[in-house]
Amino acid sequence: LDILSLITPWLMVKIRMLLISFFSSLHSSLDVHHVRVLGRRPQSHRQRHGRVRLRHLMLRFFHITVDGCCLLFLRFLLLLLILLALLALRLTLLSSLLPLLSLLILGTVVLRARLGRFRL
Repeated sequence: LDILSLITPWLMVKIRMLLISFFSSLHSSLDVHHVRVLGRRPQSHRQRHGRVRLRHLMLRFFHITVDGCCLLFLRFLLLLLILLALLALRLTLLSSLLPLLSLLILGTVVLRARLGRFRL
């Protein structure tokens, strides 16, 4: 029985789910911040004309998504590395991939601890 043929479909499903959640989180965070930032009363003359408001909106959007996308990208990389490790297992090259895999897992854990509010 080939392990790779059993795990590959599961990995493809996981990757597809990650991509879907990535784009939906991007979309929802933009919506939330769009409403929150544009719903406020303009404080200054420049803000009333929308230039500052748009910049503020872009900054808010960038900050909320950058953290979330970082984690999603790390999860995607982790899945990719698992797939590579399985391929390497067949070619007995796992020893070269193990340090990289452990580094990525450590990075994910550290990022999770730093952000706190994002689940992995």
